[in-house]
Amino acid sequence: MLKLIKDTIGGTISFEYKKGETINVRWIAKSKKDVQNCLRILNEYPLLTSRKILQLDYYLKTRTYNSWDWHLENRDQKYDKQKELVEKKNNDFVIPSYFPAWLSGFTEAEGSFRSTHAKSFYISQNLDFYILNAIKLYFDSHHKIGIQKDPRYEAIHYRISISGKSCCLNIKNHFIKYPLLGYKKISYQNWINK
Repeated sequence: MLKLIKDTIGGTISFEYKKGETINVRWIAKSKKDVQNCLRILNEYPLLTSRKILQLDYYLKTRTYNSWDWHLENRDQKYDKQKELVEKKNNDFVIPSYFPAWLSGFTEAEGSFRSTHAKSFYISQNLDFYILNAIKLYFDSHHKIGIQKDPRYEAIHYRISISGKSCCLNIKNHFIKYPLLGYKKISYQNWINK
């Protein structure tokens, strides 16, 4: 998956090894050209999660000010407006045209496929209720979005588990059209085969 990103956007891939085995693989955009390619893509397909929106906003401000002192003075306020942004998105989020492809990438990072008692697709997110609601609507699900009660999470942690024949068929059709490209593809295939 990272090789595909590198071949399309640029950047480099680095490997982290432990006892002769690869334990981590990273794609990094360092050159001005590669960073410009990333910014061009993010301009065309804006980020959807509040945390990433604020990280990009902060990065763009650091480029504008181009000052280490500004960075040191402001880095701890990067997420100060997150709750305000989430509240706005909860009220007026419109699912963008690129949402299906984005959802496959988001699933790669945040989703899981379960098949214990029945098949289900599980996904969760801190604070961003609007993201889970959009996923729920996209898969035509009537399942309830719950709040994770786990002391590890400081922020409100929303979750949804989507199951049932019609929803699972919608999920399957989605991933046929917008396939997973990383390791999550293996757990998806196991889920489908059950």
